[in-house]
Amino acid sequence: MAKGPKVVVIGAGSYFFGKPVIYNMITSPVLREGTLALVDTDPAVLETMMTRYPMLRISIQPAGSAVAAAAVVAGDADLAIGYSVERQEALRQYAVGRFRLGAIMPAHHPLAGQATVRFADCARYPLILAREPLSIHAQLRPLIAHHRKPMTVLMESASVELAKKLCLRGLGLAFQTRIGIEDELADGRLAHVPLIGAGPVISELGVYVRSGRTLPPALDAFIRILAEEIARREAEEPTLPDLLPKH
Repeated sequence: MAKGPKVVVIGAGSYFFGKPVIYNMITSPVLREGTLALVDTDPAVLETMMTRYPMLRISIQPAGSAVAAAAVVAGDADLAIGYSVERQEALRQYAVGRFRLGAIMPAHHPLAGQATVRFADCARYPLILAREPLSIHAQLRPLIAHHRKPMTVLMESASVELAKKLCLRGLGLAFQTRIGIEDELADGRLAHVPLIGAGPVISELGVYVRSGRTLPPALDAFIRILAEEIARREAEEPTLPDLLPKH
């Protein structure tokens, strides 16, 4: 197979992909031929890529997440996928979805039947909190500061997968979006209750490329598939009015 330029895509979309991801895409002049390397990407995205581009070979390798946007700006990666990426002129946003941050817990938990929860409600129970570099850490910081009451923090972790596993064992409440826990929600093992402060707490999942870049055809196609999947997931989110407390 003829090989073209190497295209690196680094992702900080921990929830969308299950864990931070990095992609190495070797593209040929023909879109249907090439190599795409990813880490634990969403099965729907993989299925679409394999169906539309059956000659595209896929391999897997790990990567970090905190430097995703910086790597794109520096030219070390071609595409970043991440939550709450800071806007800057050096980055162009190709797609974005808005997702509700919520408390996750076993389906039998006392809060599982609530339409929404506030941080104070959650703080009555042991907590598993996000630490940097997860964007959840920054999103929860003002809610925690406003709480100003004693609370039990079992651990702080930069792994949403670990937090999910601890929740499944009933050890505490954690915070994330619905993305990445679809199976556990569908089979009734976990509940996701949207978190509210002054309003719903929103996480933005975006796809970013360095400003001024021209995309190779295969990478452009991959971005389109990602955008379709992000839009589909966003459409499944509860509507904002449904999350606001009733008076």
